[in-house]
Amino acid sequence: IWGTSSNDLYIVGTNGSISHYDGQSWQRLESGTDIDLTDVWGNPDGSVVWVCGYTDFGSTILLKITNIIVETVYFENPYFRTARADSLSGLLTSVWTNEADSVYVMTSRGMYKMYKDDQGKAQHSWYDTNPVNGFPRRIRGIAKNDIFTVGEFNTIVHYNGSTWYKYPELTGRANWRSVDLQDDFVIAVGPDYQTSRAVIAIGIK
Repeated sequence: IWGTSSNDLYIVGTNGSISHYDGQSWQRLESGTDIDLTDVWGNPDGSVVWVCGYTDFGSTILLKITNIIVETVYFENPYFRTARADSLSGLLTSVWTNEADSVYVMTSRGMYKMYKDDQGKAQHSWYDTNPVNGFPRRIRGIAKNDIFTVGEFNTIVHYNGSTWYKYPELTGRANWRSVDLQDDFVIAVGPDYQTSRAVIAIGIK
């Protein structure tokens, strides 16, 4: 779920479902896909909203919503073993932006920055070594030099605009599903496979 206010909310989910709430009623939007949609995020004024998703061992998609119209920006049966430096690759798992003209896309092959009219052409933020162990689940940030991503095998990683830092003090088998930032706090949530319990990690920046 994402929105600019209680009068402008988007919800995405399984089988390509997208709905918009205007404060009074819900409207289902035609996504043009039956791929499970895993994340939604928009630019600061809500004029452009990004949605991504994937099917296990199948296709992946990036959608752009403008004026309540959904457009497919990128679709692929991904190259699992290739991390392309100049275009999106891998399964698209999460999106985030705080800019009007671009979006950060987290994929199974790393993080990319794509400008809104580039149709999949994007800049890869790492090449030889992926700082996320296993599968990355969510990306959230405050600025382009203050971004967190979380994933499997207790991975919580911070990006300062040029380098990545993985917190070595985190151990165990937590599979972080989501992360959020506010002021000086970072909060991650997910299941712990060792204890079969839900876990919450709270960090102070």
